[in-house]
Amino acid sequence: MLLVVSVGYFWISKSSRTERQPTPAIGTLAILPFKTLDPDSTEEYLGFAIADGLITKFSVVKNINVRPLSTVRKYSTPSIDAVAVGKELQVDAILDGSIHRVGDTLRVTAQLIDVGNNKVLWSEKFERPFSDTQDVGEVITSRVTAALALNLDPEEKSLLAKRYTENGEAYEAYMKGRFFMDKRTQEGVRKGFAYFEEAVKRDPNYAPAYLGEADYYLVAGNWLIPRAESHRKAELTVLKALELDDELAEAHAFLGQVRATNWQWAGAESELKRALELNPRSSVAHLHYSYYLAMLGRLNDAFDEMKQAQQLNPLSALNSARLAALHAFLGRYEESIKLCEKALELDPEFTICRDVLGWVYLKTGRHAESIAAYEKAVSLSKDEFYSYGELGYAYAITGRRKDALKVIASLKSRKYQEAVYYPSALIYAGLGDKDEAFRCLNNSISYHDDYALLLNIDPQLESLRADPRFNELLRRMGLPNT
Repeated sequence: MLLVVSVGYFWISKSSRTERQPTPAIGTLAILPFKTLDPDSTEEYLGFAIADGLITKFSVVKNINVRPLSTVRKYSTPSIDAVAVGKELQVDAILDGSIHRVGDTLRVTAQLIDVGNNKVLWSEKFERPFSDTQDVGEVITSRVTAALALNLDPEEKSLLAKRYTENGEAYEAYMKGRFFMDKRTQEGVRKGFAYFEEAVKRDPNYAPAYLGEADYYLVAGNWLIPRAESHRKAELTVLKALELDDELAEAHAFLGQVRATNWQWAGAESELKRALELNPRSSVAHLHYSYYLAMLGRLNDAFDEMKQAQQLNPLSALNSARLAALHAFLGRYEESIKLCEKALELDPEFTICRDVLGWVYLKTGRHAESIAAYEKAVSLSKDEFYSYGELGYAYAITGRRKDALKVIASLKSRKYQEAVYYPSALIYAGLGDKDEAFRCLNNSISYHDDYALLLNIDPQLESLRADPRFNELLRRMGLPNT
C-alpha cells in the first residue's frame, strides 16, 4: 500500500508540476504552435488552432502582453529550443507543447517556462476526447493562470471561461478555417471560407465563424470577387457576428476597417474606439486605428497609435513597416530606414518595407537604391499592384519614361481593372500627365478601391494637390484637405 501511494505521488508530481518558489513577474508571454508528434498526421491545423485559441483567451488579460499568432507561427517544428525562441521573441515566459492523436483521444503535453531563469513554472501531460478540443485550451488556461498567479478581475475570468459554441464539429471546422485563412493564398482563403461556412451551418449562433467569413470577403476583394461586392458582404457578415456577441473586440475593429473602406468615417472611428475599449492591449486594433487616423491626415495621432501597436507586438514586420512609413511622412527618414531594416530581418520578403524604403531613397536622392527597392517589391507583390505604381512613378521622375509606360501597359493587362486605376494614377502623376492621373483617380474612387484610401497622404500625388480637381476628389470621399 505504501509503495502504491509513493508511486502515485511520484506520477502526479511528474505529470503536473508547478515550482513552489514565488512566481516571477511575467509581463510578456509567447504561446507557440503545439507540435504534432505524428509526422504523417493530417491534424497539422490543430496545433496552430490550440495556440490561436490560447492567444485569443490571454489577450483579454490586462496585466500580460501576449504575442499574436502571426509572430509565433513559424516556430512549429518539434526540434526548436523554447528558451532560445523566448529570448528571440523578447518575452518573459513561453508556453510550448505537443499533441498526439490516438483514435478518438488527444494526448497533450505542455510546459510553461520562465525564459530569463530557464525554469519550468508548470508542466503537465493529460488526455481529452478529440471531440472536445476546446477543453484542452480550458485546462491549459486554468493551469497557466495559476502558475503565473494572475490576479484576474470578474470580467477577465468570465472572458477566459467563455465558449462561443458547444458544438464540437462547428468548433473543429472553425479552427480549420482559421488555419487555412491565415495562409493568405487564394487556395487557402477558399478553403478557409468553406470551413467557416460549415461551422455556421453546424451552429448558426457561432459569432467568430461569421467574423471568419467577413475576413474572407474583405481579403477576396483583392483576388476573387469585385471589391464593391466584397465590402458589402464583409459588412453584413461582421454585423451578424456582432448581433450575436457585441463584445467581440476583433469584430468591432474589423467593422471599423470595413466602414473606413466605405468612407463612413465617424462610424469607423466609433467602432475602432469600441474595439480598444474592449481590448486596449490589441495590437491589431491600434494598427487599424492608426491607419484610420493617417487616412484623415492626422499623422501625429496616427504615429502615437502605431507606436502603441509596435510596443505591444515589436516583432511584427507589419507594425515596424507602418511605423517606418509614418516616420517618413513626418520627415524622419533615418528612423524610417532603421525600422525597415529591422522589419526585413524579421521577414526578408515583406513587400511594404521595400515600398517605404523605395520612397525614402527617392526622397533623399538615392535613386538607384530606390529603383532596386521598388523592383524587389514588385517581384514579391504578385496580385498587389500598389508597388507597380510606385515603381512606375520612380521610373518617371528619374527620366525613364519608356520603362514607366511599360509598367502602365502591364497594369492594363490585368484581370481586375478597378484595382489598377490607382497605381496607374501614380505613374501618370510622375509623368506629368495630370489629366490621365485624375481620370484614373476618379475611376478608382468610383469603384471604392482600397488604394484610394491613401489619397490624403500618398507622397506620389504631391504634384496634383494644388489642382482644384484634387480637392473635389477629397470632397467625394469625405476627407479633409490637409
